[in-house]
Amino acid sequence: MDKMWAIYTKSCKQLEVPRNKVLEEQHKEEYIDNNKMILKVSKYLSDAFQFTILNDPIGWQGIKLLMDAMTTAKYKHATILRFCKTNCEDEGARVVCKYISINENVKFLDLMSNLISPLGCEFIGKLMAPEMKRGITHLKLDHN
Repeated sequence: MDKMWAIYTKSCKQLEVPRNKVLEEQHKEEYIDNNKMILKVSKYLSDAFQFTILNDPIGWQGIKLLMDAMTTAKYKHATILRFCKTNCEDEGARVVCKYISINENVKFLDLMSNLISPLGCEFIGKLMAPEMKRGITHLKLDHN
C-alpha cells in the first residue's frame, strides 16, 4: 500500500493534479529528523481491501493516476473498486478494466453516475466475457 501511495502521490505532483481527499485521509505523512518522509496507512475502509471515491469529480485523469499507481506497485489486494460520481467517462472505465484484467481479486465494481457511454460499457463487457475468467460478482453501472 505504501509503494502504491508513493507512486500515486509522485504522479499527482508531476501532473499538478490534486490527490483524492478520501485516499489522502487514509494516509498521514510523518517527518523524522533527517526530513525523510514516511507514509503510513492510518486505516482501511473496511475488512475488504477497497478503494472508494464518491462525489469527487477527479475525472478519467484522476482514475488513471490511481490505476497506474496500483499497476506499477503490483498492488493486487483490491477486492472492491467503487468510483461513484467521479466523471471518469469511457476512458476511466477503460483504465479500470485494464487494472481488473491483471488483478483477478476484484469482485465488486461500482461505476455509478460516471457519464459512461456504450463505448465504456463495451470495455466492461469484454472484461466480463467468460473467456476472461474474472470473478466479478457485483457490477453497478446505474445512472450513466
